[in-house]
Amino acid sequence: MIVLPVIKFFISTAVIAITMWFVFFAIRKLNSMDEEKMSDECFVVTHSKGMAIIGIVVDIILAMAIIGVTFSQQISGIVIAIIFYGVFGLCFWGGVYFVLMTAKYKVIVNDKGIRVVPVFEKPYTFMFSDIVSAERKESITHYGELEKIVIKTYEGRKLKVENIQVSYERFLETIKSNVSEENLIGFDNEHDDCPIKKNHSLLINCIKESIKLLASPPEVQLSLCPGKIGEIATTLGGWLLIYENDPKYRHGYFSRSEYRLISDLNKLVSELGEEQWTEDAIKTSRKWEEVRMRAGGILNMIGIEYSVPDKAVLQDPRE
Repeated sequence: MIVLPVIKFFISTAVIAITMWFVFFAIRKLNSMDEEKMSDECFVVTHSKGMAIIGIVVDIILAMAIIGVTFSQQISGIVIAIIFYGVFGLCFWGGVYFVLMTAKYKVIVNDKGIRVVPVFEKPYTFMFSDIVSAERKESITHYGELEKIVIKTYEGRKLKVENIQVSYERFLETIKSNVSEENLIGFDNEHDDCPIKKNHSLLINCIKESIKLLASPPEVQLSLCPGKIGEIATTLGGWLLIYENDPKYRHGYFSRSEYRLISDLNKLVSELGEEQWTEDAIKTSRKWEEVRMRAGGILNMIGIEYSVPDKAVLQDPRE
């Protein structure tokens, strides 16, 4: 029967072509995600790249299984073939959906409102004044604590943003700042005794000011830390420790590429040798020039204009 081999050939060819195009598309879109410019006034909420990587791996495995079974002649009969290709095909498109959700779905937030770019629907925009309710919900799952914000508008639109998404904490602070208090539900349930952890925006500001300190000219650094040169190094690390140990921040304010650069900067400073911790070294060392250059690049990347940092960030986070 010639029909079955022909069907197998076309299915295998289609799977190979779709998989190759799909992997190329996914890699290109994921690489472009890190290039998106974000600032305090404008940022993008997206799904983590890990979601797309899972989808890519699953689809490659499924594609290999489909092709392997097809050419091994282990399928006999049209009914069995339909069942096999139907089940594996649905799973394959499930992986594609994971990648599309990461690559195409966006919630773009600026000082005027929110623009949502769904995967299969037309993009839409609404102002903060259009929000009739913003409810913050928390639940415990098998994977840990899940937190989400559910927004409803006058036009009946519904938007859900979860804490596993990139820039969730920035989105949370923006909603708290721009939506009327009477429309906020569940935004006052902080349970931590540390004032810095309670005030998310304060912690983020301390991290930003610490980066400014590392980007500052030598005379500014020395004037802010008279007799305590070591605080120039420990300041950023102290704030990052709070950020890293709180699960609410894990997929929070900074994008992955931003946070990777900040962590690398902190590592560079913490690994400076003892000979770098003198006033003369801070003024003349090439190592310190590299630290200032990297810190300045991070400020530019996250859209912050340099100014003399606030001395308050030098305080111990536990005070």
